[in-house]
Amino acid sequence: MEFVVWNKLPKELVGKWEVVQGPPEFAEAEFQFFPTGKIIGHFNDQGNDRPMEADVRVEEGKLYITTRRPSTGEEHVSVQTIRTLNDRQLVVADERGMIIRMARIP
Repeated sequence: MEFVVWNKLPKELVGKWEVVQGPPEFAEAEFQFFPTGKIIGHFNDQGNDRPMEADVRVEEGKLYITTRRPSTGEEHVSVQTIRTLNDRQLVVADERGMIIRMARIP
């Protein structure tokens, strides 16, 4: 019997990324996208590491990120438009039109 794991994300997106340009809240942020549709992020919050875990999917050039509030389980979906996605660069525009540029971490 053969098992197959279906990738939910484009292969170009899977891997580790660091923010190189964007809003202040993304300074020094890193994200790791997994083929199963998970994302783990780390933010520098005034010198403290603030982790983030979410579900992610890509549809029609948009990145949908679903986070859950730990205390209530309430879901929040943010949508980012993918401007550039290749082996080295990821550029997205958030819902406010802010551009976030990322570079792949080897």
